[in-house]
Amino acid sequence: MVLSEAEAETQLAALRRQREALDRAINDLTLYLELGRRLTAGARFSADEPRFPAPASAAAASTPGPGSPPDPADDADRPAPRRPA
Repeated sequence: MVLSEAEAETQLAALRRQREALDRAINDLTLYLELGRRLTAGARFSADEPRFPAPASAAAASTPGPGSPPDPADDADRPAPRRPA
């Protein structure tokens, strides 16, 4: 089978369009998978971290009342406030 130059150009153009469509589909799926991985990585919980919040009664028992002094251990992780020079 011998192709004319016009037929070869037509088939070549069709193949290039198919390749462009495949490249777009590959890029879309790659982006979709990467986004899914990032979203699931951010939503993972550690084994000792509860998946659901504690009941209100347990949370209320652990929070100090309005007349309780502040716990200094709560401020240990917080940096000291800056003072103007």
